[in-house]
Amino acid sequence: MKTILVPTDFSKLSKVGVSYAIGLAKKMNARILLLSVINASSSSNTLRSWKKLEEEMIKAAQQDADQLIKEVKTEAEGVNISYCSVSGFPIE
Repeated sequence: MKTILVPTDFSKLSKVGVSYAIGLAKKMNARILLLSVINASSSSNTLRSWKKLEEEMIKAAQQDADQLIKEVKTEAEGVNISYCSVSGFPIE
């Protein structure tokens, strides 16, 4: 099965991209993988405090993804939508 990767920051505009991807997935018989990147750059001095912050950001992103999937549930009927997050550094 084909997979359409949809990067998202959960903004209004990225939701438009998800809707577009749903239309493509239906035509291509593909699944959708939503992806968000957790900003791994940290101004904290200790690894322990950074890890706790990172865990909170991952949890918040998962909640946003769950909400987004719930919002597009009717539109995405018949399309398998999953979510994952990765840690990374933004490109300036």
